[in-house]
Amino acid sequence: MRLRTWIAAALFAGGCVAPHGAVVTDVDSRGWSDTARIDFANEDSLGLRDMRLFVRHDNRFAGGRLGLQVIVLTPDSAMTSEHAVVNFRISDADAALRREATALYRRRIRLGRCGRYSILLVPDTTVRGVEAVGIRLDASE
Repeated sequence: MRLRTWIAAALFAGGCVAPHGAVVTDVDSRGWSDTARIDFANEDSLGLRDMRLFVRHDNRFAGGRLGLQVIVLTPDSAMTSEHAVVNFRISDADAALRREATALYRRRIRLGRCGRYSILLVPDTTVRGVEAVGIRLDASE
């Protein structure tokens, strides 16, 4: 009887579960204007997460404001697209060559499907000094 109860509870709570983390891709620091594709496997279809965008940059990245087209491709072939103006918080930490700037993009999101997601980031204009872009998923509080 206990085994049946445990199995039923496991099936009921059976969404996929995985750790959260960051995924990054390189872009052309001389002038990023092309689509940056960030692919990751989602194994958590139940948890709420906060999604942050981040850029690794050098001193040529002039400011924290960046206009982007954000396109999300889901495992079931659905696609969403929106324009966003992201205000990156520039780190004050000393760095010889590279720094990282982050911005909260979405709060308390649920990626409802397990499988491979792709996020495409397309800047509105050519951006100089950005060496890599990425996303970070953290458990929502």
